[in-house]
Amino acid sequence: MPLRSDPSSDLPLDDAARELYQSIVDGEHRAGDRGNVMFCVSTDELSDGRGDLFVALSLGRGLLAAGWGVSLWPTPRLVDESPDDVDVAIVMIESFVPGMIRPRTKAIAWVRNWADHWAELPYLDEFSQIWCSSEASAQRMRQCFDGPVHVVPIATDTELFRPSDEDSRAPEIVATANFWGWSGG
Repeated sequence: MPLRSDPSSDLPLDDAARELYQSIVDGEHRAGDRGNVMFCVSTDELSDGRGDLFVALSLGRGLLAAGWGVSLWPTPRLVDESPDDVDVAIVMIESFVPGMIRPRTKAIAWVRNWADHWAELPYLDEFSQIWCSSEASAQRMRQCFDGPVHVVPIATDTELFRPSDEDSRAPEIVATANFWGWSGG
């Protein structure tokens, strides 16, 4: 099976949404009247098809509509000090150490998966709060983090997270069977 050259092309985005996402990647929406939010992500390449990037862009689209500035800070910039005009940094991946985020910036960890790995991080207390994609993750994070822990579901963007036209087809039925303990007689 050949690899797709642009996994993001499979997302249910119209041209306007795709253009908006690219303009966020290009830094065209950094400043907003309500403040500036920076998403710390694995990559800023749409063609990489990374989940953390598209979840960040999805929330970013909503933040833009509410008057916030939105930017991205991909892992290659991990060793650079963050810009001084960022009010909130939302860290989307556990490998992103918040040490280079300026002290005036509120750092939020968004635990979308790998909750046990997040819980073991020695720098967890550097975050001002934690968001989790499920209540199960939130319960896990409350065991090791004294600050606020909130549930922020991933699928809040109804344009990105919606059934496709193909999902309206009749469901297929799949069954598996195991003959545990059957002696063949």
